[in-house]
Amino acid sequence: MHVRLDENSVFGVILELVSETNAKAYILIEDDSQPPFAAASFEFDKIIKPQQISKKGDSTWTPFCGTFNMTGGYTLTDIYIVGASKDAAVEMEQSQIRIFNTPTSYPPADAWRIDLSYTSWTATDPDGSRLLSLKISWKLEEGDMTSFTRYNVYVEKSMSRGGNSEARPIYLGFATAEHFYVSHLVIPNGVGVVRFIVQVCSVDGSCQELDKSPTLELQPPHSRG
Repeated sequence: MHVRLDENSVFGVILELVSETNAKAYILIEDDSQPPFAAASFEFDKIIKPQQISKKGDSTWTPFCGTFNMTGGYTLTDIYIVGASKDAAVEMEQSQIRIFNTPTSYPPADAWRIDLSYTSWTATDPDGSRLLSLKISWKLEEGDMTSFTRYNVYVEKSMSRGGNSEARPIYLGFATAEHFYVSHLVIPNGVGVVRFIVQVCSVDGSCQELDKSPTLELQPPHSRG
């Protein structure tokens, strides 16, 4: 794959994104110092002109940095590297990098270690209800975690006797680091097990199935013994 360039050429990168409704969007990234880029086969939704940043070490590359935001659940599907002569009469050359969106393979639940710290139970009512505060931390025992960018945290409150023994997961929030703080979570009297679920999500936007996610159970003081 190549695009031929010289001092009489202009260069650009085109990102193709597809929304959840299969609508396509094209983002052009071009050097601000060159003449405006025109490509008859594309209608650009955004044009990004990145800024040059400082080189690190003895690298011969010239780094640039630019950002953009898209709303509506877009997924990157293709990258086009394009070049053209500054003479508009010369046809644009392009090379394409296809992005294959293969499903993320998640580690099994038992591959994670979950720890609790700063655990505090505070009595609130004579009926035995308590407020639970703690810090949840998790770590993959072996393997790379760099592709995991978000962690959804849920809690289940299972009754020890009678009541609803099949508790439903309640969403508490999310973390972008490997820890999450819970503050003043109400645990009613009669709850025998508090079960925390950490749902791992990948950089591609997918998340592990909830019933296959790592968990940790905690027993309230009033249900022990």
